Amino acid sequence: MLGINYVEVTLAESEYMKLAKHSWEVLWTYLNSPESDWTVETGVDEMTGVVHSKRVKGVGKVFRLKGIVDLPFKQLYEELTFKPEQQPRWNKALKESRVLQVVDDHTDVLYNIAAEIAGGVITSRDFVSLRSWGQRDGIYLGAGMAVTHPDMPPQKSYVRGTNGVGGWVYKSYQGDPKKTLFFWFMNTDIKGWFPQALIDANMAKVLMDFLNDLRAHVKDMSPSS
Repeated sequence: MLGINYVEVTLAESEYMKLAKHSWEVLWTYLNSPESDWTVETGVDEMTGVVHSKRVKGVGKVFRLKGIVDLPFKQLYEELTFKPEQQPRWNKALKESRVLQVVDDHTDVLYNIAAEIAGGVITSRDFVSLRSWGQRDGIYLGAGMAVTHPDMPPQKSYVRGTNGVGGWVYKSYQGDPKKTLFFWFMNTDIKGWFPQALIDANMAKVLMDFLNDLRAHVKDMSPSS
């Protein structure tokens, strides 16, 4: 029995690693896609925050948040990557966040419960996602995508949403060591029959609200605040 369990875990972790590599490469492709591919959804520029989107064949609509955060990019990366359980304290879009399984030093499986949006028209969703994080070419990334996990089957209390490949990217802003050019790429199927215009407007709002919450959190972190 121990041998069977060991094999099952090994196979699951091997599959997680393959998916982690896939999500990492897709996120890198999104980051480096031409600016002309992206259409503005809301906002003006990265100083105040801006959300773009584009259609990806076989994937659907991918949203991109871009904004400046007043924190060194490595510190912001560590804050968002290594403290998921603390995020619901400041991120109004999250009701719960916790790690289900640590796969290795740069990969885990995360469970999130999202708050309702659109004034309750779209009720709370929960998500099981694989995360992988690290550094490439002086840029920090945290990629993710939906997976299944035996410890968290679909729950009666929530509709199980599905995250396509997405994630967070952290770059030094124009050489300023105290600022981060932050990106969030999101491709989410929230399930249910909703007008696309309603989904698009609220996904853009979720991203902008997150940026505002993140900036407020960073301000609270400051010793001088």
